[in-house]
Amino acid sequence: MNKFLINNIFAHPDLDVDFMKLAENMTQEEFMEFLECYEKALSFVMKDPFKHGIQLERELIEWYKRVFFSVVKPLPKTKPNLRLIYRYDLDFKDFYILAVAVRNAKTLDSVYHIVKNRDKTKWIKQ
Repeated sequence: MNKFLINNIFAHPDLDVDFMKLAENMTQEEFMEFLECYEKALSFVMKDPFKHGIQLERELIEWYKRVFFSVVKPLPKTKPNLRLIYRYDLDFKDFYILAVAVRNAKTLDSVYHIVKNRDKTKWIKQ
């Protein structure tokens, strides 16, 4: 059961680009498994966006991240390799999905580099 009412869900127009970049390094089977994990992570944070996410800092202070694995059964002692960046607007009860990408702070493909430079005024209603 969702603790927070969600009136609308908005995705960033470049979310498709995120999916295509991830798919480039996966087989079709791996990508389908990733989609399953993504849907699970998204459903989880939509139930309680503040409890199930970690608030970001600095210029991304309004945004939250959910860490998750790209595989259903990860190897023991491995860390989640993906980040879902989202925001819940308490006033309008809207949920925004900004990005999904690999956490790799040393490259331009880092999820944090991507979202920092992404236009946060354009959205597609889901």
